[in-house]
Amino acid sequence: MKVAIVGNGASVLSESWSNEIDVSCDRVVRVNWYEIKGYEEWTGVRTDYWVTDLWPAKHELPYGFDEIKEVWVFPDGDRPHTLEGIYKICRPAHKVAVPIRREDYLKLYGMLPGKKWPSNGLGAVFMALDYLEPDELLLIGFDAMLGAEEKSYSYYWGDEILMERAHGHDFVAEGKALIKLAEEKRLQLIWRRGGCARFSASA
Repeated sequence: MKVAIVGNGASVLSESWSNEIDVSCDRVVRVNWYEIKGYEEWTGVRTDYWVTDLWPAKHELPYGFDEIKEVWVFPDGDRPHTLEGIYKICRPAHKVAVPIRREDYLKLYGMLPGKKWPSNGLGAVFMALDYLEPDELLLIGFDAMLGAEEKSYSYYWGDEILMERAHGHDFVAEGKALIKLAEEKRLQLIWRRGGCARFSASA
């Protein structure tokens, strides 16, 4: 199975990904509050799984929400692990909300030094590897983790975020953690360019 996880870093615009995302991939996962309208050539339009935190009700629903199969729920830092906010949007739309297991969240937390909370991006990688078991994984727009040596990064729709202020995450450690998670599933890093990377099953 080929899975694409589309993040929100500026590297989404590094090339036209739409055909690979919408046609070549078996499953497409998107993270947080993504934008598609006006960026279709790069982002594609398909979304099968949406990874968000516990408080989505404060935002508008993402593009294509009606087509999303499941909402994968990741804790928002140290806030109480409640699904109340998710249920408010999932129940009326007949969507399944799948929270990450607490023991899995603690595993990710333990992989990061300095008691930094894992980001939704790292959670998306873990859940895709664990739930979908891909033999090919494409990461797009993971600038913070895969390009964490940069002092700043921006979303592909243009808002600059300073690395040291980005929600308290340790993106250098997260970049190492996501490669380790892939290796645990016998996926090897094939190539990496900026915030994009491709992993494939070991021979």
